[in-house]
Amino acid sequence: MPKYLALVVLLPLAVAAGVYYSSDHWIYLLTGSWENLDTATKRELLKVAPTAIAAMFGSIVAAITAVTLVGLQRNASLQIETRKGEILEELEEKKNILAGQLDTKRQELQQKLGLARQQIDEKLNRLNEARSSVSEYRSLVQMMRSFGDETGEMKPFQKKLIQLRDSFTEFPELYKAWTDFHQKGFYLCERMEPLRSARSRRSVWDGISQDSPLTLGVEFGNSAQEVLARLEEVRDQVVSVP
Repeated sequence: MPKYLALVVLLPLAVAAGVYYSSDHWIYLLTGSWENLDTATKRELLKVAPTAIAAMFGSIVAAITAVTLVGLQRNASLQIETRKGEILEELEEKKNILAGQLDTKRQELQQKLGLARQQIDEKLNRLNEARSSVSEYRSLVQMMRSFGDETGEMKPFQKKLIQLRDSFTEFPELYKAWTDFHQKGFYLCERMEPLRSARSRRSVWDGISQDSPLTLGVEFGNSAQEVLARLEEVRDQVVSVP
């Protein structure tokens, strides 16, 4: 802006100076003294008059051109600054949009991770409960061998075993081992429950299985170990999930 004002002031002054210093070549035309000049002087004036007039008009054209260029430059600068501001606003708006989208994705990821962590914790808790249930069921069956079902805990516990078994359908090997363990224990209990003497119940426990040379009690104990091994395998699978 200061350069623009300087040109507006200086260029008219330059034109005025040119007109002033060339006045001795054209002033005679304005004052009416042309007729009083001799022929030689007229000829000399006519030689330099076109040059003076051209210089004067050239100065005027140069001044107008310079002022026009400065004005165009100023307008261009204003347009550039305006466009720059618009671009910065667009970039800021896009940045805010991307930041919002990123925050939304982060929240969704946290929710998914939280849900996955919750599912893993639930599975681990169920596996811990299953492990303790195996030991408890094994102890109850062994107690029945010696004392019968004095506490009345066996039948309610059978229902718990079935519920736990049904929660392991996504793990076929564990489901199969759990079913076998439960069935062998249930078979022993059904055979021993009506017997009144510990000796009779022990005879059932030590009876030979139809499917193997092992006794029913040993088979039951082996099935318990098999379930515990499958529980450990499933636990490893659960905790190794990325």
